[in-house]
Amino acid sequence: MLSHLNSIFVYADLLQSDMLAAVIQDEASQVTQQPASVDKDALDCRFDTSATVDAPAAKDRIEGIILSDMSQDHRARLAFFYTVFGAVSVVGKAQTASDIIPVKIYCSPSMSGLESHLWSPVGRDLVGVGDNLALALRLINDVMALYGQIGAAEVAARLPRMRARAQSARMAQTAVARGVGLEMTRDLVHHQVQRQPYSGFFAVEEHDVSFQKFDGTHSPVVTRAVFVSSDAAIVLPYDPVTDRVLLVEQFRAGPYIRGDRYPWCLEPIAGLIDAGETPAQAALREAKEEAGLDLKGLELISQTYPSPGSSAEFFHLYLGLADLPASTDLIAGLATETEDIRSHIFTFSELMDHIDLGSFSVGPTVLAGLWLARNRDRLRATG
Repeated sequence: MLSHLNSIFVYADLLQSDMLAAVIQDEASQVTQQPASVDKDALDCRFDTSATVDAPAAKDRIEGIILSDMSQDHRARLAFFYTVFGAVSVVGKAQTASDIIPVKIYCSPSMSGLESHLWSPVGRDLVGVGDNLALALRLINDVMALYGQIGAAEVAARLPRMRARAQSARMAQTAVARGVGLEMTRDLVHHQVQRQPYSGFFAVEEHDVSFQKFDGTHSPVVTRAVFVSSDAAIVLPYDPVTDRVLLVEQFRAGPYIRGDRYPWCLEPIAGLIDAGETPAQAALREAKEEAGLDLKGLELISQTYPSPGSSAEFFHLYLGLADLPASTDLIAGLATETEDIRSHIFTFSELMDHIDLGSFSVGPTVLAGLWLARNRDRLRATG
């Protein structure tokens, strides 16, 4: 068994001291570290986890560090982290400057298929996060917030949404000034403490911050709680030839939990953007999944926060050019997500009448409809 081993060889992501500290919830300097290396060929871990790796050869080595003098909690946290990301453990031998030491090594079951690339659990399947420490730390903190609450397998099932939230943060970092005279940047905010009381399909974060006021002084430290989700792509399908739009109807938990008597909503097609996916790709995918539509093109309407005082949600809203059928009673959606979605087709005139009457309870429905009214003549002339 491997439980008797107190020394663990870490490499790749966890060579960053901040990332290691995020996993073990302690300063990396609190554990003994010793530079070492292992033979990369020895990390083909497609065998029973009780097997022993041969002594490392002198070629093709992976550089890392040996961690020792760790508490039981340190070791349990490392095991949880690596298990979430699909690693298995083996007993191996690490070469130090003066000795060969038996260690526990966590590695991918298909390490040998990765050619020359080190296995990087944080960066795997997430474009742009593996090489960005701040975003990798965001993902690690999301994962480790669940340590001791639920099992590694359940956390692993949540990884796609955690990765998507990290990608949303990456997109936010590339935001440019909106051209309306806004000059205050996040550099004027002093961050004190961050807590994550809930992390699941969505997350809740609490931050203690102090921000610069318009008179140049700083505010007292205040606590702000925010609902955190990955970015969403929203698309209103429009047929410029027949001058009609498609809206979908589905049960929505938000209105239901608020107490609304009518928790089924009429709205544009919408869905969360997956890790490694652009907003436009998500809009095209969701149109196919929710309404069976192959859109011919997308027009960007807006990129906005729907409720910036309490939510980090960010909407990429599009109008999608489509050939709509004469009528539809289509019921669609992914069974794996328990979606039950019905399509409705409205003429442009009907859409405007409903907006004037206040019939729609979902903001993007109104926003997309008003944008269409402003751009309809152009779209019909070119469509």
